[in-house]
Amino acid sequence: MKLCSIAQRHILSFTVLFLGLGCFHTPKEGEAIEDVCKEENNGKEVSVSGYLVPPKMMTFCSDSCTLRISPKKVEQEPTLITAFMVGDGNAQMKKLPEKFTAKDIDVTDSSGKHFGTGDAVRLTGKLMVNDNLCSMFKPEKIEAL
Repeated sequence: MKLCSIAQRHILSFTVLFLGLGCFHTPKEGEAIEDVCKEENNGKEVSVSGYLVPPKMMTFCSDSCTLRISPKKVEQEPTLITAFMVGDGNAQMKKLPEKFTAKDIDVTDSSGKHFGTGDAVRLTGKLMVNDNLCSMFKPEKIEAL
């Protein structure tokens, strides 16, 4: 009886581990933030993928909202700074309420699929690299992954 209990726990542990592995995003070759955010890519059109992370602080967000893309679901360097236009259409972010939490962040990708903080996303557009800052404002294509 005890043997079954131990075996069941091991099976459950492996199942949880296996299912958990499916929750990680692996960027396509050349799309990782650390690969893209290099001085030689400044001004080039590139694709980059990672997780949309909640802002540490957002003071003003009317026509566009500035957020970050990170290699992990929590902000971790290097990050990519991006801005999403505010609106109700594709490739836009819904307007935030006056008092908001990370759960209120709702972005619609270029094809109409919704995503929020903690979700994997691919952005395509013109990259700007300056000193230690890497940004892509108003990406041309936004894909929820």
